[in-house]
Amino acid sequence: MAFSGTTQECFRHYLRNDKGRDLKCRETLMKFVKVSSPTVRRWLIDDTKPAGEVLVRLRYFLEQQGYRVSELEKLAKPVRNFGRLLGLDIASLKDLTLALKMPEGTSDSQTLAILRGVQGVSPGRSKLMEAFTEEFKGLLQEKTAKASIAAAEEAGQKLASKVHPALNGSRSHVNSKEKKHLIETFGLMVKSMVPLANLLASDSYTDADREMAREFAGGDGVFNLSNCLSMLCSETARREILSKKQSATRGRQ
Repeated sequence: MAFSGTTQECFRHYLRNDKGRDLKCRETLMKFVKVSSPTVRRWLIDDTKPAGEVLVRLRYFLEQQGYRVSELEKLAKPVRNFGRLLGLDIASLKDLTLALKMPEGTSDSQTLAILRGVQGVSPGRSKLMEAFTEEFKGLLQEKTAKASIAAAEEAGQKLASKVHPALNGSRSHVNSKEKKHLIETFGLMVKSMVPLANLLASDSYTDADREMAREFAGGDGVFNLSNCLSMLCSETARREILSKKQSATRGRQ
């Protein structure tokens, strides 16, 4: 289950787990929110709170990492999508301010207040947000998918290396405790996936929605997962599928 909480709670959780202390992950964070290494170190050591534009970018970074940030969850959909343009570096803060057609002399701070959820928006400005976001719909979907795929792959690799050391090449032997951890983790993931898969397959979602889900899964991720799960349905199914694979391999030789 995704970790839920305020920005501070989610960020504290991120910093204190393996990813927050991993150099590569910290570099990804720095690039996304546009801060320096000393700044991240201060966040780690002093529990310093991000602010302003950095705070907005951080919320969308945490969202891409799988966190459910309460401040984002509370935003109206047009505002949340509008802010995502800034978070994913599709548009600058100045671009967003211009798109809202703010009165001359208005600073970007008013736009930030809207994105942070501390200032409301009129129906007219809400429509301006939707129109501006629609202009970048394709790019927004592409960037969102890429960021989510990268985060999922990174999380999956870390999980696999923990529950099964043989998967990362550290050693071939796996003890009974590690096997039990892997089996339990797999079972929990399947239980969580079944209702999601049923929902996506229902008429509540469109063809385009399901295509987007396949893109988020890496293109052929659903197909590959389906093949793997077929082998795990029963030992008979596993033997039959492996036998077909071996026959196909011999046929190509």
